[in-house]
Amino acid sequence: MLWKIVTPLIILALGATACNHSDENSDTIPSTSPETIPYTIPNVISGAVDISFLSTRGLGCVVNTHAELWCWIDNRGDGEAGDFTKPKKSPIKNAAGLTIGCTAVPNEGGGDLWCWDVDEDNLVLDVENPQKSPVDKIDNIAQGSSINAGCVTANGGNLWCWNAEATGIEFDAPKRVALDNIYVVNSCAINLDGNFWCWEGFTDFLDPKKSPIETAHQVTGTHSRGCVNTRGGELWCWDNDVAGSEFDNPKKFPINLVFKVAAHSFLGNGCAATNSRELWCWGSGSNSEFDNPEKSPIKGVRSLALLSTNKSGCAATDRGELWCWFDDYNEPEKSPVEHAGNVTGLAAVGDGCVRAWIGDVWCWERGSFDDPEQSPL
Repeated sequence: MLWKIVTPLIILALGATACNHSDENSDTIPSTSPETIPYTIPNVISGAVDISFLSTRGLGCVVNTHAELWCWIDNRGDGEAGDFTKPKKSPIKNAAGLTIGCTAVPNEGGGDLWCWDVDEDNLVLDVENPQKSPVDKIDNIAQGSSINAGCVTANGGNLWCWNAEATGIEFDAPKRVALDNIYVVNSCAINLDGNFWCWEGFTDFLDPKKSPIETAHQVTGTHSRGCVNTRGGELWCWDNDVAGSEFDNPKKFPINLVFKVAAHSFLGNGCAATNSRELWCWGSGSNSEFDNPEKSPIKGVRSLALLSTNKSGCAATDRGELWCWFDDYNEPEKSPVEHAGNVTGLAAVGDGCVRAWIGDVWCWERGSFDDPEQSPL
């Protein structure tokens, strides 16, 4: 059986049916009782192929249906480092869920953690020489983790992190963070009760800050800025650079029934999908502010990704359509890719990847969104 370790940033709770029956052409922000929210604590092990959440045409990894791990990096277009059409195969057998720099091999009660060097500046993605972590029974890998820096949960909720350059804590001697029962970790950690803590990237994990929100379902961002959707479907965001909206005093959005927040969403820019499969965005290509989000023309949203740097993004629908936009969510473009499933966290018209229902991986780079390239895997 093929196993996979996942994070809720790429896994959507799709089990419940929307209970909002407003006209589909209405711009009314949906609202209903919290009981209709499809909340479940994520089952961190499931069977499916996986593509790294941060994968693009120039850099990425994928686990195929044979549990083989393949990666590529080709930011200069010379193909010498193992480009998208000629990826490198890792010696790791039975790979499961992954980041660009780590994967896990399932064992009894969890998984073994393997990581490798990732250096985009020097075109190093050393997937052929992975190292095994001393931490075992891995539950979850933080997106962005590599041998250089990262975090994992293990053995039913213990949190372990490392960052040799910033903290002196090496991959082969990670530090346990004093938080218990953690089931989600990126730059924020959520426990089973819905409490969550955030820090800056992989640098301040030894000093996590607790949020006043106590019913977290999914968190995106860091202590500086980010968003959380709650188990009751509320959406809260913060930005420490904006007075009155800091991490310990977040702002509530007028959107209810939120089941998915796009990666990199924060107070000034973001998107959220509701239980009725509508997409609402703010701060991108219009005068929309966080307290007055606008509804995207894309309908039936099931997966979405957002680029924080240029306010661009992509969304996959229930019908398997892939829509992306650049700087204006009101003017999305439809991709020729069919049966679209999960969109990677950095996807936009300019660059990105999507995994199809049937397991195919398609990627594109700037100028070729209408002509995506299929992985040979």
